[in-house]
Amino acid sequence: MRDLRIAIGVLTAKNYDKRRQACRDTWAGTNLPSNVDLMFLIGDPSTKLPYRKKDILYCPCPDDYPSLPQKTRWFCLWALANCNCDYLFKCDDDTYLAVDRLLEILPSHDYFGYDIQGYASGGAGYALSRQAALVVAAHMHHKTGPEDRIVRDVLQEAKIPFVADARFHAWNNRSPRPGNQLISCHYCKPQRLHRIHQRLTGSTLPGKERYRLQAKHPYWEDEIILFDDGVMARSKGDEGEYELDLHKRLLLRWDSWAEELLLWDERDHLYRSPDKDFTVRIIPHSHSADRQESSFQSSVDHEHNVVDQAPPEQYIMVAGMGRSGTTWLSQVINHRCDFRVLFEPFCKGKVPETLPFQQFQYIDTHRKVDDLEEAAREILAGVPKGAWIDRDNTTGTYHHRLIKMIRCNLMLGWLSQLSSQPIVLLIRNPFQVAHSWLRLDWTKKSDGNCDDFDAILSQPELLRDYPLVSELAEEIDSTDEFLRIIFQWCVLHYIPRQQLNSSQAFVVFYESLIKNGVDPSTGIFEYLNISVDREKLEHAWHRPSSANFLGRDFSVGNARLLNEWKSFFTAEQISKATAIINKFGLGDLYDSDGMPTGRPLLEDSRIDLCCDSEV
Repeated sequence: MRDLRIAIGVLTAKNYDKRRQACRDTWAGTNLPSNVDLMFLIGDPSTKLPYRKKDILYCPCPDDYPSLPQKTRWFCLWALANCNCDYLFKCDDDTYLAVDRLLEILPSHDYFGYDIQGYASGGAGYALSRQAALVVAAHMHHKTGPEDRIVRDVLQEAKIPFVADARFHAWNNRSPRPGNQLISCHYCKPQRLHRIHQRLTGSTLPGKERYRLQAKHPYWEDEIILFDDGVMARSKGDEGEYELDLHKRLLLRWDSWAEELLLWDERDHLYRSPDKDFTVRIIPHSHSADRQESSFQSSVDHEHNVVDQAPPEQYIMVAGMGRSGTTWLSQVINHRCDFRVLFEPFCKGKVPETLPFQQFQYIDTHRKVDDLEEAAREILAGVPKGAWIDRDNTTGTYHHRLIKMIRCNLMLGWLSQLSSQPIVLLIRNPFQVAHSWLRLDWTKKSDGNCDDFDAILSQPELLRDYPLVSELAEEIDSTDEFLRIIFQWCVLHYIPRQQLNSSQAFVVFYESLIKNGVDPSTGIFEYLNISVDREKLEHAWHRPSSANFLGRDFSVGNARLLNEWKSFFTAEQISKATAIINKFGLGDLYDSDGMPTGRPLLEDSRIDLCCDSEV
């Protein structure tokens, strides 16, 4: 309802003039509806009360990143007292917000936005009803900390739940466009804000394709489209601007990462990076009329050009715990690029079809749940599409489907009963998983809470069916992030061990794959009945996955992938964790050196140890 009053607070800092001006020149300009009051939030520690000058609200707090909770609280206090608003919306100054679309979905829930492990992304922006804003204003007294998580915790204490809405997007690989329903996107440089605004408002004509390039990067392979207006885009969605001096140099200015310069190689007739294994080749005749795109949107919104012709009931599932290597294993299986890979389609907040599910959903194999079954069948049939779920797919038609999923181990037994399709269950050493989680801050700790841990223990059916889970949860130190991760690893492998047998899933140990390689004629490919292209398999094997967030260099060997945890955790930590693992009955899977023992996870399970085999 557009007549509702809304106050928008944009977190910024004194020195970010260019960011603020880019917002003013685009979505936060003078054409805002009269029922919208927008202000930029800057800290001023010299004052005791907030004060406003034009579109800037100065808050009595430090003007730095750690103090964001104070800025947000002062925004709520000031807006509630001075704006007579029905809703508040908070975002960052590198965010594009389609205000008209935001107004159209109001009134809505008390607290909603883009889901990041159970709380709203502060960057993509979240909305607060007046009631929720009053709670934040009254109870968020934190001086420093992760502002968006703290907001969730304060509202949770007041019994105000977070509601995920995928129309808000925390990254810049997708943006509001005429052909979609997105409301916001984050991490946008000023030029990106202008580009989004121009396309969304129709103030510029869409660029026509100038050249289409085939790019081979150390971390990806894709086509890059160069448009005649200076804009470039990968088919998978990343954008930027470019400078091209034909047959001399090509400069790629990415929105998402550092610019890259390539120089013309006369011998090989391509552009080559002087400092990395990155080449770009012009696809012949890509600039001709038959290859021109009618609009920028049809080229970049690649999910609309992914055609899934695999039969609904035919698919492969690759499951495991987060940071266990499921993305990498999926690319190895899909080394011929003939599978449409559905990237974590059961991830809450990313895919609308997941609404009936809760995070880390547990389902008893004997339970009849019609609404969940209907939603699961849609997902497994490949119905959902989008930048999240199709992030590793290029434009084209696929006749095979691979479901790559984490956070699904607690319902693998139930999923296996929906069809007889193969499941590959990947296991990685719990200490290396914990090391990776802690390095990436995946525990999402806030005042001693860990979202994934809580999601597991918040399910009465799970605790009723498996009392050991609640018994051992009470024994661990709830403030110890490391032990919480170890506990999660145990639960996520203990439940499949109880629910599955060797005829329902094929168990693969990550360490065995890394150490021994894989024999294409046996093991996992035989189980999946997949033919192998040895050259392409070799390439996929040594290529880092799109989830290589820690920037691993695979060219220097695999020791860090297997042993890095040994110098990270103390002997006391390892002893405590081992005790928990043993109590779950999982101590037989790994030896003291962190390598698989050869014991099966599942009864009579086939285990792909890949002994003495190489690619």
